[in-house]
Amino acid sequence: MRWFRLIPAVLTAALLMTLTPVGAVQAAECEVSRPVKFAGLDWQSNAFHVEVARFIMEKGYGCSTDSIPGSTIPLLQGMARGDLDVTMELWRDNVEEAWAKIRKANQAEILGVNFPDAIQGWFVPRYLVEGSGAKAPGLKAVSDLPKYKQLFRDPEEPSKGRFYNCILGWGCEVINTNKLKGYGLLSDYTNFRPGTG
Repeated sequence: MRWFRLIPAVLTAALLMTLTPVGAVQAAECEVSRPVKFAGLDWQSNAFHVEVARFIMEKGYGCSTDSIPGSTIPLLQGMARGDLDVTMELWRDNVEEAWAKIRKANQAEILGVNFPDAIQGWFVPRYLVEGSGAKAPGLKAVSDLPKYKQLFRDPEEPSKGRFYNCILGWGCEVINTNKLKGYGLLSDYTNFRPGTG
């Protein structure tokens, strides 16, 4: 097996990396004289991406950084004013109007995509609708939801199902709330908004 030949080289490289003085590798000098400000949006995947980007900016480019906490619309408005430099994650479907206005005014630029295959929608567990043990094989559309509300029983209102919405204040929470009203589901489902995403 040829990969055994690589082991000594890998071990040697690892040893040399551990022996290299920490100060031997210096960060580049930052091209910006002020802190690079990131949008500290209030969900975990964004927090992770922001911290990774801040680490790279600080350690790799020698920049100071800051993360400004907030929700999507206020932080987008801050970006349009020049108060923020970077947002690492944006669910544009939830803020279409605000995003279109900012893009039209050339106040923001898309540099990359975090989740190229990310979708938003209403989902139920596959085991409920498929297979021999499926409890809701007839659940094919939103209009079928009232027939199956007992499968999603709300412990606080047992006569209704519980619809798990986005957290209060997110764009998707507003969209889902309007859809629940529009589809006439509020008589069969509670609109549950969790405390965190």
